[in-house]
Amino acid sequence: MTDQFLFITVPTVVGVSALALGALRRQHMFRWKKTVQKKQLAAQAEKAMDAPPEGATWVQEHPIPVPPGFNLTGTTMLTGNGSVGCIRSIDSLIALYRVGADKSNGSAFLHECDARLRARIDARIPSVYRDRIVWAYADDFPEGFGNLPPEKVECLFGRWSVQLKDGVDRVARLHEERNGKKPGQICLFISLGGHAFPGVTLVEELSARFPDTRIVGIMNLPRKEDQRDYFLTLKERYERAGVTGWLVGDRMEQDNITQDSVVPDIIAGFETASIVSDGAIRFNNVMTGVTGENGGGVARFEYIYGEVVAHRSQPDPTKPPKYYVYRQQVISELRNLLEKTESGKTKVSLDMPPATDKRQTYDLVLAAVSPADMLDIRDYIERAREEDDTQLNAHDRPHLHPKPNYETVYTSWSQAVNPDKPRCQVCVIRIRPIENSDDLLSEMVKVPQNRRSANTLVSYEPALPASVNGHDEDYDWQ
Repeated sequence: MTDQFLFITVPTVVGVSALALGALRRQHMFRWKKTVQKKQLAAQAEKAMDAPPEGATWVQEHPIPVPPGFNLTGTTMLTGNGSVGCIRSIDSLIALYRVGADKSNGSAFLHECDARLRARIDARIPSVYRDRIVWAYADDFPEGFGNLPPEKVECLFGRWSVQLKDGVDRVARLHEERNGKKPGQICLFISLGGHAFPGVTLVEELSARFPDTRIVGIMNLPRKEDQRDYFLTLKERYERAGVTGWLVGDRMEQDNITQDSVVPDIIAGFETASIVSDGAIRFNNVMTGVTGENGGGVARFEYIYGEVVAHRSQPDPTKPPKYYVYRQQVISELRNLLEKTESGKTKVSLDMPPATDKRQTYDLVLAAVSPADMLDIRDYIERAREEDDTQLNAHDRPHLHPKPNYETVYTSWSQAVNPDKPRCQVCVIRIRPIENSDDLLSEMVKVPQNRRSANTLVSYEPALPASVNGHDEDYDWQ
């Protein structure tokens, strides 16, 4: 009887247990699927909330992400000589940090003897650069050189040269230790005050350690007329020391405050282009093309800034707002700026006639949008410009787009949005050589209103708009 009971009961218990376990498993799977579906729906909803409206793109406020697998190395050395040179170097470091390209800067060397100015400049350096900054200064000149002319500073050579040379030796060793290689390019920001002559020694020391590295001299002609003449006095010595070309501005030009911010935008823009653009190009290569292979050439930059209205988006009040712009409006504004650049309606860093030889001209087109959207914007604008070139080839259109030795570089930018006036910033910067004869260089250092035959010296080769879109209504296309 007992055996019979077990024979019947055990299979029954096992079967019921199996059914119960199967039911529990099915219920678990059902709940798991529901949980996965909820997570997927939540992710889709979050993604939908994070997407801008159709035809729009987010404003690029934060550093631009480096593509996977891209090794961003510190190939650039920024060097500042004198107060103005050091300030412009720090401005460029900040611009690189803002766009997320701070790792491209392998080291920075700053030479400023005035202790108070040095402290003020040092306070502006972002902390991320602290491990790659080298200062040099002469203890004998705690208040600087007092704007002494170059020949008098040279007579004091032994009182400042030792500490300057030691500083260059430290930054050279630091750069190679941090990056495992020599710098690929050196951007030298020069002041034309009392530090002007020590800058020659600085270049000699850098060239001795990095003989194959191109050194680009970047400077603004000052307001003081005697200091403007220092450029002619020292230009050849700087070039013998190792400067291969010059990017020059003029403090006597209009809107020189904006002009100060353009050079950091140029350096950051080309650095970004080398990271995210499919037509990567480096700043030193640009300057070589503009100023010439043999060195000594001078380039100016023209610039025009614009903006597009940005719209606020904050679906989650616990998260900071984001801003978006419509791509077609960005395209329209950039077309407008390009046409004004072609027509000579930009601000110019140095109002001297452009060179007419085979050296290159670059237009740097920047917009605070993501790299992917910027590529789409570039493709649209370039296609439209090529359509104009084809359709309007019978018109007198002396702009540069279809001509040799001209290149347009489009790249993303990063600019914070002002919540009180939300805008997306865009700009076009043209880098172009000027005539490099001794006669014109002597005119260049004069204050603009004193230049000989100013009306004939300044020649933009005025161009007509690339398309009839209402931006130049006074032009008769017939």
